Amino acid sequence: MPAVQGFHEEYHGVDADIVGIAISAPEPEVRALMDKQGLTFPIAHDPDGQLATVYGVSGVPFYIFIDKAGRVAHTIPGAPTDVNTIRGWIEDLKAE
Repeated sequence: MPAVQGFHEEYHGVDADIVGIAISAPEPEVRALMDKQGLTFPIAHDPDGQLATVYGVSGVPFYIFIDKAGRVAHTIPGAPTDVNTIRGWIEDLKAE
């Protein structure tokens, strides 16, 4: 999650942001993990899996990039490995 935190720090409040979705984990457990790892990006709690169903989440981690119109622009199942590609997607979304 350090890469996700880095994107949050770079783009938060400027052009984009990253929101995590906590699926089935209790909120106190998620907060403790966030605090332990120094993560500050926002987390939406999805204990019933409704958001996961809407966005087609197939496992965790799963990343969804949403454009300014609210459409899913890109998805990444698993941990992001190609930071430059992700940065390019974010820059493309900023330009729209």
